[in-house]
Amino acid sequence: MKKLIVFLSLFFIFSFKVSAYNENTVIQAAQRVGIPQNQINKVAGYIEKYSGSIPNKNYVAFVDFSKPSTERRGFLIQTDTGSTQSFLVSHGIRSGQLYAERFSNIQGSNMSSLGLYFVKQTYDGHNGYSVRVAGIESSNSNVEARSIVIHPADYVSDRYIQEHGMLGVSEGCFAIDRAVSQSLINKVKNGSIWLAFN
Repeated sequence: MKKLIVFLSLFFIFSFKVSAYNENTVIQAAQRVGIPQNQINKVAGYIEKYSGSIPNKNYVAFVDFSKPSTERRGFLIQTDTGSTQSFLVSHGIRSGQLYAERFSNIQGSNMSSLGLYFVKQTYDGHNGYSVRVAGIESSNSNVEARSIVIHPADYVSDRYIQEHGMLGVSEGCFAIDRAVSQSLINKVKNGSIWLAFN
């Protein structure tokens, strides 16, 4: 009987997590923060097509590289409620300074790469608690070989912007504010979808 109760409990927990994703909620939340419809459709369409291969559908993230680095151009959406968190995120040093104007998938380019990403497992590296990503498209297919990850950085903060007029720049990684990095990484880790566009 105890085994049956444990099994049923796990079944209902798993079912809840699977059913948490609500496409209409995601679309409406993304529209509210100004994500272009074609980029919303790209994420929603991918999740619909490959739903069974996406373990973490509790959150999706958008990074709008058309905005300057001084703006909170990252958007994390909780897919069942539509709750949205905006966050600072830097771009690669050779992509530009205040704005990301150039993008590359070439190793050694030190530029950001556009496209859909699959967020993988966390690790503790020289930047602290970070998470690996895999590129899903031809525009970012080399990010694992390039060691592109999501990591915290001291050059990503409101204080840094006040002192320098812009965020610092990475070697192509998504560097985020250390004040929110652990919470954000814990939400997107283990199989969520992350889109960078401009």
